[in-house]
Formats: sequence, structure tokens, C-alpha cells
Amino acid sequence: MTTAFDVTAFAAPARRRSLVNDLAIAAPLVLAAAALAWRWQGTIAALALVALGLALAAGVAFHRARRFDARWVVRRLDAGRADMEDSTDLLLAAPDALGPLQQLQRARLQARLADETGAALAPEWRGRAIGVAWTAGLAIAAAAILWPAARPGDTALPGTAAVPGGPPQLVAQQLRIVPPVYTGLPPRTVDGLDARAPQGSRLEWSIKYKPAPIALELTLLNGERQRFTPRDDTFILTQRLDRSMLYRIGTGETGAALPPLHRIDAIRDTPPTIRVLDPERTLTLKTPDQRRWNLNFEASDDYGVAQTARLRLIVTKGEGENITFQERATTLTGSGPARKRRFSASLDIAALGLTIGNDLVAQLIVTDNRSPGPQSVRGPSLILRWPPDQGRQGSGLDGMVRTVLPAYFRSQRQIIIDAEALQRERRRLPADRFSQRSNALGIDQSILRQR
Repeated sequence: MTTAFDVTAFAAPARRRSLVNDLAIAAPLVLAAAALAWRWQGTIAALALVALGLALAAGVAFHRARRFDARWVVRRLDAGRADMEDSTDLLLAAPDALGPLQQLQRARLQARLADETGAALAPEWRGRAIGVAWTAGLAIAAAAILWPAARPGDTALPGTAAVPGGPPQLVAQQLRIVPPVYTGLPPRTVDGLDARAPQGSRLEWSIKYKPAPIALELTLLNGERQRFTPRDDTFILTQRLDRSMLYRIGTGETGAALPPLHRIDAIRDTPPTIRVLDPERTLTLKTPDQRRWNLNFEASDDYGVAQTARLRLIVTKGEGENITFQERATTLTGSGPARKRRFSASLDIAALGLTIGNDLVAQLIVTDNRSPGPQSVRGPSLILRWPPDQGRQGSGLDGMVRTVLPAYFRSQRQIIIDAEALQRERRRLPADRFSQRSNALGIDQSILRQR
């Protein structure tokens, strides 16, 4: 049910006044910034800054205007008009939710506000702030537009010299990218100064100006500088790409425009990934006539997986807390292209010593071809379980103990195996990765205890 009191009508003048105030203050500041951008970066940069600045100013102004809502109207009416008797909030309630006296008071308030429009509640014009903003904005814009350009013969910056005939002009630029050998990627050359390259690549810049400047520098966004080496009429710089970089290349000549910002993205070498093709499940139960256990993996990497991989095998012995582990490893040779190799193994169950009620755990470990520092990853643990003799299990409590406890200890056994593997890898893992895997083992242990 709607009310006769239109909060929107009362708040609208205040919102409009707030919007006009904020936009009138922001507009000259955006104008001044656009003039500076036009002077040092050109027309496109100035237009982009105008669009961005006005959009940002409008967003802030609309956000500020939202504070003039129904509750604000109630507070202003209660504070500014004694005849509202501090009960303006009755106008916001549904009539059916009010008692007889409250409805009578509500009717009186509506009658007192019948001819009001809310204009009296609007905030005052911020004339002084608007005047200061326009004065400063116009002054900055005029200075940026009318400031005289540098002329040949002006004093050069320290470390540089003015070149007769005007400031140097860029006439050729080239960037050669030589990826690391292990990637197998060929060297390439780009005409621009923006690129994407594998991490560890060698970057070679070739820059030519006419007339040739005294010096040429590459300046990173953090302020670090590297000087080019002059070679005939070309400036050369070589650097290894260890991380992504934002940079400018400039001469520092007086009157020269600020060089544009360029970006080179370093593409990180991701670790290999392992996919289990066979068996389909992590846990496999040995069948009575099974003699061998066949395993098939697929390892992929962005620049190639090593030709050989290591298959880690663990055979468990014993029951309960008297569990022992026999660990061994075998080398597998992969087949197929380097970026997606397949590794297969056919394990002799009897030769490995697997017995009734125990497990055989297999885990593939592969490395990529990164040099230096190849990356190594471990695949999921695959388990071949030889089920206990079901005929020997009893009934009642004794049967339950014989049925549940072996499953419990088998799960506990896997947690122990994973914990020992994590402890061996601790020095090679980042702290956050080690903590994440430790927490996961703790959660598994907690769930197991609740069984």
C-alpha cells in the first residue's frame, strides 16, 4: 500500500543540488588534466582522459547524491520544523501498521506538508568551492596550452646535449627476442617495443634516431635506468627477461615529449601435468586371478616433458600399528611428442611382494625440460589393494572389528605415506604450498578419526 507522503519528491531537489555542486567542481579539474595530457601526450590521450575523468566524476557525484534518501528527509524535517513534533517517521510507515492515535498524527503531518516540495531541504550552493575550482582549472589549462615549446639551443638536461637542427627524432626501432634453448622456440623480431616472451628470454633492442642523441636510456616504471650502447648510428641494449616490465625509452632532450610507455609480458614456464589413463579409479581391488597391474599415464607440459620418468612404488606390510613400508623406484621411458608423452608400466604383483590384506601404491614423478632448474611434479597415488580373506571374518562385534579396523588402518596407512612424501619435499616447496598440503592431511586425519 502506498502513502500520500512522496519521499522521492522531497529528496529530489537535494539530490539534484548535490549532483550539480559536485560536477561543477570536478569539471574544471578534468579540463586542466586534459590540457596537460594534450601538451605532453597528444590529442588521443587528452580525449581519453576527458572521458575517463567525467565518468569518474559522475560516478562519485551519483554515489554522494544517494545519501539524500528517505531517512535523510525524516531527519531534516524533524530537525528543521517544530510542527513535525519529531514524528516524521510516521509518514514512512504503512497506515495499516499504525494505531488510531498514530494514524491521526500521520494525517496532521500530511496536511502540514501538503504544499511543500522539498526544495527548502536542498543543500546550499557551494559557490566558493566552484569558483576556486574553475579559477585553478582554467589557469592550469591556459598555462599548458600557451606555454612556449622548447627551441633548439635551449640548455640541455644534465648528461645530455642539445643537437643542432632540433631534437632527435625516432626513425627506426626493433626488438629481437631469443627464447631459452629448452623451449625449442626460434628467435623472432618485432618492429614495435611491446611483446610477450617466455621468461628467461634474451631481449635485444635496436633504436635509431636522427640526428643521433648524445645518450639513450631505458627507464623502468620503478625508476631503474639502463643506458644503451651506441654502435654506428644505432643504439643497442641487451637484457634478460626475468619478469614482466613496463618501461620507456627516451633521450632526455629538452623539449622532447614524454616517451610512450611500453610493456613486455614474461610468460612463466608452468610445471608439467599428469593425467592417469589406466586404471580409471584411484583404488583398485585385486581380482583372484590377477597377476599383473597395468598403469598408463599421460604427462604434458608447455615446452616438453623429459624423456624418462620415475615410478615410485610402495608395498605395505603388516596390520594395525605394526605397518611397515617397502619403497622402490623404477624408471619409465615415455613415448610420443615431448609436449605430451605417455608412460606405461606392467607390474608383476608377486615379484613386488604384495600379500593378502595389504596395498601396493604407485606414483609417477615427471620433470620438464626447463634449464636451469627443471620442475618436478608428482602424480596422484594409485592403490592396488589385495582384499582380506572374507571367509575368516566372524559375526557380531568380532566381525565388525575385523571388517572395520583393516579399512581404518589402510586409510591411516595412506595418510602416513602422503605425510612422509610431503616431509621429503618440504625444502623444495614454497611455504604456502607446504602449509596447504599439511592442512589437507590434517583434515583427512580428522575425518578418519570421526569414523
